[in-house]
Amino acid sequence: MNQLWQAIQKQSEKVALATKKGSKRTKKVNS
Repeated sequence: MNQLWQAIQKQSEKVALATKKGSKRTKKVNS
């Protein structure tokens, strides 16, 4: 259970980082 939760947290962190990078790229493209 604990390992599964840690895996979910790591995955959500990766998604959050990817989202931040994606939004930055979008802003650069728009500008």
